[in-house]
Amino acid sequence: MRENRMDTITDRLKERLGRITLNAQKQFKGTNPYRQVQVTPEERITGYMDYVQEPEIEQNLLQQGTDPMQIQKYHSDMQKLIQGRQKNG
Repeated sequence: MRENRMDTITDRLKERLGRITLNAQKQFKGTNPYRQVQVTPEERITGYMDYVQEPEIEQNLLQQGTDPMQIQKYHSDMQKLIQGRQKNG
């Protein structure tokens, strides 16, 4: 019984794509995929202080459908960070 030609072609393409994907994963292993730069705690605090001074930012987030609990968690996390930085000097 002859194998379907389309099945053979599909299998070869899957194999090639698998090798290409594996090769790309090896080459980019350990890299930052979006070239994001870590923000220092001081920069985070500065950004938070700017955010707190403009209440319309929070209103816009709420109007866009952001979960209020997520905003509250951000506030509490930033307060913890500020308190930790104040203790350390």
